[in-house]
Amino acid sequence: MTPEDEMLKYVRYSSVFLTLFVTVCLAVSVALSVAGLLKLSVYPDLPVSKLALPVGLLLIGFAFVPSLSYRRMINFLRNNGIYQEAISDFTSAKPFMNDRMRMGDKYIFCRRKYVILRYYDISKVVQDYHIENGLKTSRTLNAVDIYGNVWFLCNLETNTDNQPGLKEALDFMTSRNSGITIDF
Repeated sequence: MTPEDEMLKYVRYSSVFLTLFVTVCLAVSVALSVAGLLKLSVYPDLPVSKLALPVGLLLIGFAFVPSLSYRRMINFLRNNGIYQEAISDFTSAKPFMNDRMRMGDKYIFCRRKYVILRYYDISKVVQDYHIENGLKTSRTLNAVDIYGNVWFLCNLETNTDNQPGLKEALDFMTSRNSGITIDF
């Protein structure tokens, strides 16, 4: 496998399994509704097959939306002439936080998040909490670039302030770009 293939495999999340799951669910619901075994309890005269197709197509669309941002990112790297530089940086990148992120000399590579980000472009690193009913349900590490775009880097453990490897990852980022503001 070439270094380019390894890098692309690392940052790209395969939507094949989600697509297969949605297709199977769609086929089963259509088959059951055609056989007359599945009816909606709220609207008993409306067969599920009339709803299954639009919902299935919507789910398949959501499965492929991230690939558009992935293509946009790859095109950005290629158009700016830094694609080969990112590939060579990936070969020497160090894994952080149980290999959820790899950090090279100039780039951060986020596992299955479609993100390859230059340290030069990062202005701030923040953690974000998702709160439901007063409880923190998830916590993420995000980077804000100099253009104001927010990039999802990785998930963090929810109920602990002592995330293994987080301090080392943040120290590594600030050693590569001293202008990065850490906001926790």
